[in-house]
Amino acid sequence: MEVRTFVSHTLYNPEAVAARNGGAPPLTYKAFEGVLAKLGPPPLPVADPPAQLPPCPVSAPDSKGYGVPCLAELGYPPHATTVFKASDRHPAVSPLWP
Repeated sequence: MEVRTFVSHTLYNPEAVAARNGGAPPLTYKAFEGVLAKLGPPPLPVADPPAQLPPCPVSAPDSKGYGVPCLAELGYPPHATTVFKASDRHPAVSPLWP
């Protein structure tokens, strides 16, 4: 399986900004502007995705296809045992929340 990750929703890669600032993120907006001046303009946007994604390869040796276990196979009860009823007028109540 190949896993690829991408920086998105930001103009600059946060790791590149921190690296250019000596390994730590800039703590003030002025310092941030100084780092960006050193980095130069942001990269151009990537191209639009294709209209149709390629098919996902099935490599799991089981009859279910992708081999994603159900909750029961992970040791959880097959049905939800806790029901939280809440609305905008009646917030959810939990012993974990003060």
